[in-house]
Amino acid sequence: MKKLVIKIILICILSIFVCGCWNYKDLNKKSVSLSIGVDYYENTNEIQFINEVAELTTKSTEEVEITGVNLYEAQGENFEKARNDIDRQEPSLDFAGATRVLVFSRRYAEDGIKSYINRVDRLYGLRSSALVAISDKSPKEIFSNKVKNNISVGHSIEDTIRYLSENGMSIYVTSYSIENNMAIEEIGYVIPYITVEKSTSKYLGLGIIKDSKLIDVVNADEAKGILFLMIPDAVTVDVFNYSNNKASIRTKVKDKKIKTDYSKGKVNINIDLKMDSNIQYLYKDEKITKEEIEKLEKQATEKIKEHIMKQINRSKEEYKCDFYGFAKYFNAQNPEIYRELDWKTEYPRSDIKINIDLKIVGTNIIEVLK
Repeated sequence: MKKLVIKIILICILSIFVCGCWNYKDLNKKSVSLSIGVDYYENTNEIQFINEVAELTTKSTEEVEITGVNLYEAQGENFEKARNDIDRQEPSLDFAGATRVLVFSRRYAEDGIKSYINRVDRLYGLRSSALVAISDKSPKEIFSNKVKNNISVGHSIEDTIRYLSENGMSIYVTSYSIENNMAIEEIGYVIPYITVEKSTSKYLGLGIIKDSKLIDVVNADEAKGILFLMIPDAVTVDVFNYSNNKASIRTKVKDKKIKTDYSKGKVNINIDLKMDSNIQYLYKDEKITKEEIEKLEKQATEKIKEHIMKQINRSKEEYKCDFYGFAKYFNAQNPEIYRELDWKTEYPRSDIKINIDLKIVGTNIIEVLK
């Protein structure tokens, strides 16, 4: 709670500089938005907003405390009418600069998120650096949960995705980064797909976005094949059999190079990945030979390459969508050719090759026999 108090104080101090002078009593007149959900109201096409709002208590000129979270629900035939419905319920001046996460329902995302992302980008006060996620349930159901060890469901979702992103196991997507991707019509992008169950927020995988619409969801295990090419320091932990034993191996991307060209009437994309692996432990406490380590390196390389190529082939054949953003590399490396191409037509025909240089660099003090 102490850390949260400090965060609110900093937010309020920032507001003083941005909005002008006001004293601490004015804080009681502000509605601090923690998270926003966007959906359709029941079985209609009306917009529904679900808003988690902090309940603030001003204890002194130097301390403000969140004493609870209120959930507001509103609907209308468009964004403005839904917003007006919120205002009629919560008359305090809205402070959206504290919003940690924007959650779209699956149904809304399938119809397209472009309009709302434009709203965030254009309207003053809406936080474009907030996490964007898609939920398997309605935001109303998601935000109605009680979560463990966190002030709000929105904070729990953001904490989960931030932790996974910082540890190479997910991607952190903001409305600002989505706006940048939407500016390049030839590419798609991905958004974390989440849920809340058993009082805990959970990462389920990645939503595949084409033309700003959700077209599929790749589960968390298979999404590793996407993350290897989309985030720095992507990590995977796998178990491999060798001899009469099993090894738990943690692999991390150390370097990535993508080179593109155009020859024989086709786009060519060559990807070089350098990876470092560590044996975390063996299922049986035994010594291991250099030959066995080399076999494990080969197994790990083949498995990771298979994961990556499976998702690349799906992007070309099933989705016909460059959600990796390879077009950015091609444009930077071959600008004159790129201007002449129809990337949406060329990408499914492209020749993509991947080379993986994987080395086991650590054995966690397991003795290695010569």
